[in-house]
Amino acid sequence: NWAPSFYRVLMKNLFPPVTIAAFLCFGIIAIQLLWQKPEPRQVDERFYLVLAHDLYEFGVFTSATARGTGQSGEVPQPDNYIVPAYPALLAAIAVFDPEMRKQMRCAVGPIGDCMATIPLSLILIQAVLLAGATLFTFNAYRHLNPRPAFAYTALVCLLAVGLQARLATSILPDGLSLAAFMVLAGCLVTALRSKGAQSWLAVGAVIGLGALIRPSTFYLVFMMIPVVLFATRSVRGSIAMLIGFTIVLTPWILRNVLIVDSLSFTGSYGGITLAQRVAYNAMTPVEWGVALIYWLPDFGDSLAASLFPIEAYQRLDFSTQNGFYRIGNTALMAEALSRAGGPQGLTGVLIKDWILAHPLTHIATTIPIFLRGLWVAKYVGLAAILLLIPVVTGLWRQGRAKNFLILASPFFLMAGFHAGISINIPRYNYSLVIIYAALFAYAGFYIWDRVNRAPTSTAINQD
Repeated sequence: NWAPSFYRVLMKNLFPPVTIAAFLCFGIIAIQLLWQKPEPRQVDERFYLVLAHDLYEFGVFTSATARGTGQSGEVPQPDNYIVPAYPALLAAIAVFDPEMRKQMRCAVGPIGDCMATIPLSLILIQAVLLAGATLFTFNAYRHLNPRPAFAYTALVCLLAVGLQARLATSILPDGLSLAAFMVLAGCLVTALRSKGAQSWLAVGAVIGLGALIRPSTFYLVFMMIPVVLFATRSVRGSIAMLIGFTIVLTPWILRNVLIVDSLSFTGSYGGITLAQRVAYNAMTPVEWGVALIYWLPDFGDSLAASLFPIEAYQRLDFSTQNGFYRIGNTALMAEALSRAGGPQGLTGVLIKDWILAHPLTHIATTIPIFLRGLWVAKYVGLAAILLLIPVVTGLWRQGRAKNFLILASPFFLMAGFHAGISINIPRYNYSLVIIYAALFAYAGFYIWDRVNRAPTSTAINQD
């Protein structure tokens, strides 16, 4: 009987779980990068290249040139329109990569084929960051279930979606944002298991970093306060989280005060996305119901077209001239800007005159928009949401749902928040794949146990 025990000890010492997970993460992402087909470049990629160009050339965080309010070649005025983390990463790469410098300089010139290829250095750096961050999520999975195979199953499910490889080849902050949320998952589980405040300090710091990548994450820390109070039954965790959050964001806020003369975290960009969102508050009851079908992934629009007249879904289409999205960007935006007297007051006017004036309408229209944002990776999101209620119900009956729900809370809170303030396309909620992978693993182990007639174990490891 000594041979199996010796083998287990040998494998544990030679190949600890994190080492095996690292091989899986870096290996699978590398294979996906080699095999995947190049995707069409997006307009917003040029925007971030121009932001990085101005930071590299002039040492100024500004969106003036990118938004057309500054002149190419002239030192632009600094602003806080866009958060700094991703432009800073691109500018840092430009220091040692001439290909990145070439693309940035091309981006500020006449429209050309600047982004036919993406600098290899950017792909490699983003891939490494995403693979490393995935290991933090693996750490979270290890403590969702005491069975070692559970974490590997969830990890493989997460990698199989392929988001890490796809986002590594994009000049958008989506990949960096996903990496921050994967790190957050690992930190959150560590904080749940520890009794000290230091772990919650790290949670707050990671949320702060996420806010410097995607500004909507700024509000997550406040939404998480009741979650942390519920999880810890103490204010210490919440206070530590806020301190970590504040430490990370203080340099950016001080910069805005000293250079831009503003206490605001970002400029008026939030008002633009909010105008696009509140346009959907004009939905009719019929459009509200049809939206539940029309926004289903992949087949929703064709299914709605086969079931309803065009008038029932036409305004739900992004490309329709009289659609809600176009109205939000044109007529509604113009009216709100007129009332606000300029971009700086746009958000306040939209909240006061459109949302608070009709709060129930805004809440009602948020429901189908929230659901639209859940369909990350199309059928992956649909399948995961179909599993959500059965999995949580099973955990609840066993008295083991609490910690899974706490882990899932920041990801679904952000999806709900995005539904209230934006058009909430699935791209905004890529981090949901972290929870979706866990749901697939839970379902897979349940089926395995049923087939093998073994007792299901889905407890969070409290060791």
